[in-house]
Amino acid sequence: MKKTIFLLVLLLLAASTALAEYDPIQGAKNDLTEVFGYTVEEAENFEFEDNGIDTVRFWPKDHPDWVYTLFYDSYGSTGGDTPFYKEKYLPYPGESAVNEMLRRAREGNWWADWNDDARAAYKQTNIDLGLSNNENMLDAIQNPYATGADALQAFLTRCYGPEYQWTPALVSLRDEILEQNSLTLTEEKKPDAGIKAWQVQEMTGATVTRTNFYQEVPEQLKEAFSQPRLAGWTCLCGALWQNDGQFNDHARTPYGLGLAAFEKDGKRLLVILDNDRDQWTMIPVGDNALYTDCDLAIHNTYDGFSIDYTLSDTETARFQVIITNKDGGGRAYCQIMQYERVEKGGDALRIKQELWDPWTAKLYRGGKLITTCIKPQQVIPYLGAMDIREFPATMAAFEADQPELIPAGYGMTVGVHLRAKTSSRSKDLGTFLPGALIPILEELPGDPNPWYRTEVGSLKGYVSSNYVRTGNDYFLQPQAVAKAKKDVSLKKGTGLLDGTVTDLPEGAKMHLVLESGDWYYVCVPRGEMGCFMDPEGTYGWLKKEDVITAGMVCQLDWVDE
Repeated sequence: MKKTIFLLVLLLLAASTALAEYDPIQGAKNDLTEVFGYTVEEAENFEFEDNGIDTVRFWPKDHPDWVYTLFYDSYGSTGGDTPFYKEKYLPYPGESAVNEMLRRAREGNWWADWNDDARAAYKQTNIDLGLSNNENMLDAIQNPYATGADALQAFLTRCYGPEYQWTPALVSLRDEILEQNSLTLTEEKKPDAGIKAWQVQEMTGATVTRTNFYQEVPEQLKEAFSQPRLAGWTCLCGALWQNDGQFNDHARTPYGLGLAAFEKDGKRLLVILDNDRDQWTMIPVGDNALYTDCDLAIHNTYDGFSIDYTLSDTETARFQVIITNKDGGGRAYCQIMQYERVEKGGDALRIKQELWDPWTAKLYRGGKLITTCIKPQQVIPYLGAMDIREFPATMAAFEADQPELIPAGYGMTVGVHLRAKTSSRSKDLGTFLPGALIPILEELPGDPNPWYRTEVGSLKGYVSSNYVRTGNDYFLQPQAVAKAKKDVSLKKGTGLLDGTVTDLPEGAKMHLVLESGDWYYVCVPRGEMGCFMDPEGTYGWLKKEDVITAGMVCQLDWVDE
């Protein structure tokens, strides 16, 4: 028994001695080398200040404003923070990866001499460090007009987010590297007139040519821009990409997409550029899709385009967009993915939506997140479907109460069959097209998803709830539209003896609700055609051959067949 007690005493003494020997200064040095990626020599160049209770503060001798913190107790380290990131330690691969990249760049003189070797080493180092080469980094690597300053900014943005989220220490680190390499970061300003084109190699094996143009028109677009509908309009700017059709598995028809902005008499027109078999055509987005009272430029991004505005000497705005649902017949949509409004030295607002998620607005001030607001269906996510001045471009506008875009008691379809019974094996009565508004009269059990009973005009049946969005959902679908090719009768049914609902004149506009064989079931609005169908409009059937279809109302005037 005495022996056991003696051993316990020895163990307790050893443990207490070990605890007493914990050196918080050494713990801070360990953090510098093992967590933050400094070398031992660099760690020795730090000043350390221990309050003797629970905190060590430490900083580089030549940067007393870059203060790290280590928190500890009698058992050792309990955490800490870094001057370069506001959320404690930077998530994997962390600040050690940042320091390793900056160290290799310094040793290889990459930033000052941004040549092919530097670009290749930069790309490989990101892979070595477990960092994906995102769109900004790939642009810095592949775009011959990019500089070492652009590459540095892209890397830091990849690791720490947009600059308006950066801490003062991170901004000073970036500025110090630029100064050491005699570099200047490209400012957001009106670009020089001209055409910039470069090629990138995609993983698919295709070679993609990207082009940005400002106040000049690329040769391949001049024929498309000569069409009569653009008479009197001046091309301001645009961007496009086109691949060569050579893929790893087999050759495909070359194709491409782009955006261009035009101006006439104080109005601006945004158009989608569509390339099929080396022939460029245009699909209008609308003359309400662009700000008219400030400079703008359009640029390629890795997966879409950006529309950049210079609102003032100190304030810029940017819409990140993609072109979606391009299916020919004049149908295409310019979908907003993110909006940013940044005031130099002031507030920064970001409004963003992920697929199936609500819109989220975040307001930053001095590198700190001040306010977050999440709202479903706060924004119509398609340029041209609204006047751009209605976009909630401030936090106050975003926070303001707005009615649900899907009316109460209705659902918006994303493409779903209308069935005679609550079974996918029952009679198919036609397919509701994306964006159609249908009343939800009753919810019935289903496996795996419930069924909705609906009645749209003379149509009656059931749809799977899996393909219907309600007021509690966040995703809105554009709805195709049409106009009559000639004077035509709107029918009560598709049968030869079915009567007429009403007669429509040539050019009458309508929303496409459902298709069945050679027929469309349509909704003619009571008044002016809007983005969403009028549930109280006039319903009926038309032969597909009697209408011209498009994605949005403005596109109908550009599509003849």
